[in-house]
Amino acid sequence: FSPRRPIRFALGIAAVMVATHSYTGAFGDVLFQERSFFGVYRAMRDKENKFNFIFHGTTLHGAQNLDPAARLQPLSYYHRTGPAGQVFQSLGADGFDQPVAIVGLGAGALACYGKPAQIFVFYEIDPLVERIARDARLFTFLKDCPPHTTVRIGDARMTLA
Repeated sequence: FSPRRPIRFALGIAAVMVATHSYTGAFGDVLFQERSFFGVYRAMRDKENKFNFIFHGTTLHGAQNLDPAARLQPLSYYHRTGPAGQVFQSLGADGFDQPVAIVGLGAGALACYGKPAQIFVFYEIDPLVERIARDARLFTFLKDCPPHTTVRIGDARMTLA
């Protein structure tokens, strides 16, 4: 199609838009999609209905297993054998009862490293991310993991100060 033929060009662009809008991608069904000032967020469920994912653009920012026996296990780069898990493991099971500040919320999986009565404060710049993480139809880490969690909205460089 060519801009010299405006109707054909417009129909071609419309066809591309419809095709890309209906594409669910490799992860399966789109459960939630919304744009904020910071970009497009998508919550998706895989084709086998085993996991929910949160994406910011094309970047994965968390996943949750839908199996009740495994739903509180952090996944992706928050996994217990990954860097985040290693940090919490290095703090030790004993004595790790201080409040924890975390920059960035994602699905809220890091809350599952806390203990009952412990305080985890997440610093998140985008209120839409908190809305997604607190929607129990999408993710339940903040609701079901042991520590008391709060989310402070704003630029962490400023809100931590």
